[in-house]
Amino acid sequence: MTESGSALWTLMNLYERSSHTLAGAAKFTDGSGTVAVPETDNQIPDLLDECRYELDYMAKMKVQPDEETWGEFAGLYYHRIQGLGFSPKKPDYDHEYHAGYAVYPPTFAATLNFAACAALGARLWAPYDAEYAAELMTAAKEAYAAYFWHYYAADCSRTAGTLVMECMKEDINPQSLYAPIIQYGSAVSYGDKEVLDEDYWAACELYITAAVTGDPDADTYFDHLSRYPQAFKVSSRSVENENIISYGNEGSFTMRTCTSTASSGSLSLLLHRVLLNDQQWSRLINSVIMTADEYFYSEEYQGYGTPYKYDGPGYSEPFGIDIPIYKMGYENASNARVLSNLTALAYAYDLTGKDKYLNGVVSGMDYLLGVNPLAFSFITGYGSYHVQNPAHRFWQKENDDSLPSAPDGVVVSGPNAWLQDKYVRLLGLRVQDDPPSQRCYADSVESWSTNAASLSANASLAWIVSFLQDEAEKNDVIGDVSGDRRFSIADAVLLQKWLLAEPGTRLANWKAGDFSGDGILNAIDLTLMKRELMKPLHAPD
Repeated sequence: MTESGSALWTLMNLYERSSHTLAGAAKFTDGSGTVAVPETDNQIPDLLDECRYELDYMAKMKVQPDEETWGEFAGLYYHRIQGLGFSPKKPDYDHEYHAGYAVYPPTFAATLNFAACAALGARLWAPYDAEYAAELMTAAKEAYAAYFWHYYAADCSRTAGTLVMECMKEDINPQSLYAPIIQYGSAVSYGDKEVLDEDYWAACELYITAAVTGDPDADTYFDHLSRYPQAFKVSSRSVENENIISYGNEGSFTMRTCTSTASSGSLSLLLHRVLLNDQQWSRLINSVIMTADEYFYSEEYQGYGTPYKYDGPGYSEPFGIDIPIYKMGYENASNARVLSNLTALAYAYDLTGKDKYLNGVVSGMDYLLGVNPLAFSFITGYGSYHVQNPAHRFWQKENDDSLPSAPDGVVVSGPNAWLQDKYVRLLGLRVQDDPPSQRCYADSVESWSTNAASLSANASLAWIVSFLQDEAEKNDVIGDVSGDRRFSIADAVLLQKWLLAEPGTRLANWKAGDFSGDGILNAIDLTLMKRELMKPLHAPD
């Protein structure tokens, strides 16, 4: 659920950001061809159709009162469902086959992920299906209320317990609602013993939707999100999670570890200026710029221009790996972290129009496409030397010629100095002086810790590719603040609305409206724009 929530929010944020401009809205309109889904031609933006598929799946994960084992936690959401005894179905492998499925206990993180995504989905769907939007908002409210009803702080005190090693008491709580990694027996339990960031994220999405729809509960959600210590901020650092002693990596949000989701809530607020006062808005935009600057300077500092580094302490995993992660070591899902950090740079470019942030996004994308120590593209089908064998259930051609290869355009998790899977360890890779952390990678379906193809990382790739595509397609038509490649009275109307801070107003290219050339967009530029429109050459169509 947390992986689904991360991917789903990223795609919906892509849509919400794009829909604030005329060109962006047209890009994702029904039947535009940008997204290819079976639901095309149903009068609903195709990207929203795709997101609804995942929203409906998440909604089915709700714990019901009559459930025999977890019914007392009704209203919360199951953390995960996993197939058992997987084998591809031959010759038709369009769907996976399992002898059975395991449903994992409910968690606070899963519940809050659903609440946040459902609330965001409610406001995006409102113009197209009011009934469905109302259902989403009701479900989001109920999930948030269930979280509050059942909430307890994780017991992180140390104990010997019944295990060989020392652990936190929460790890051996048989009714833990935090998905302890020890109980799951898997490095991908997506456990999270601190969920206040998810709480803030969900409150942000509920507040925005409630405010724009006139829901009287808006003030309640706003009061709650305002109490979060990092409210109205986009952090450059991820928070500590259960799997390591301390994170020292740069990373904002929507990462495969599913921690540090607070920044997602803040970025949603960034798209709704009218809902914040001047002090809150100032804190928000300053934090975005400060975070983007940190990522940009990381690119400048490193040889391969990546907006990501690890400058925390060494780390030894307690589950059999006695190799420390050295300073600047890369962590699990490093490419997903790079992509999430590029999103912060993209938002800084939106806010300031400064080319350095756009160049920062391009530099990070170059790293993924082959400007790295391996001279290897981490995206299938792109580059002379590119990944061909992602660790994936279906794309298993490396193991069986009768099974499919991965399609083009899939990004994998990337270098991982933790050396978690047996495949990379048997290759003899060790994080010492040589090879460096960025070379701890193997293109094999067996290397799940370096070559996984996750939902969240590929959603982030779609976000960044869409952003770069939009920038590449922009022209230099003076006055074209809407991004429709024409200069008309519509641009003056849009600029006037933007200057008046009308809800939902966003400029595709503010530089095109800077008629005075002073780097500031104000009423003077609007006046000059109107004068220009009076000339016969630019008469409205």
